[in-house]
Amino acid sequence: MRSDKALSSVLIIDDDEIEVMLYSRLCKRSDVVGRIDAIHDPEAALQHLLSLPKVEYDLIFVDYNMPCLDGIELLQMLQEKSDHPVSKANIVMLTSSICPADEAAARGCSLLSDFITKPLTEDMLFKLAQRYGSDVGVTAQSSPAA
Repeated sequence: MRSDKALSSVLIIDDDEIEVMLYSRLCKRSDVVGRIDAIHDPEAALQHLLSLPKVEYDLIFVDYNMPCLDGIELLQMLQEKSDHPVSKANIVMLTSSICPADEAAARGCSLLSDFITKPLTEDMLFKLAQRYGSDVGVTAQSSPAA
């Protein structure tokens, strides 16, 4: 499957290193994602995002269930920084939960762009690239997971 749009950079915030590895592989194999960054600690991800002078990611995947700081809490903390550029980011909640209350809670965050139930598939990635990507081609690469 080919896409006429691409995501030049993606950030994956997920405490599960195996899932991050799988999603990174999927992104590379799809040819619609350029740079892939991953942060396993949601608190470190919060600090990273708030330290950026501008949004460097076309798409940010946030896991719902993480220790210490779950995806909703992370979104709420980012939401409090409405004057920060990250408030304009495309953030997708990625979760294994099928509970309607969890989806409603996530969608209650104004920063949320989309809500997806795991596993992330190539078809989903292509649809996200069409929605949030640009017409520019990319070359797949990645940085080490944090």
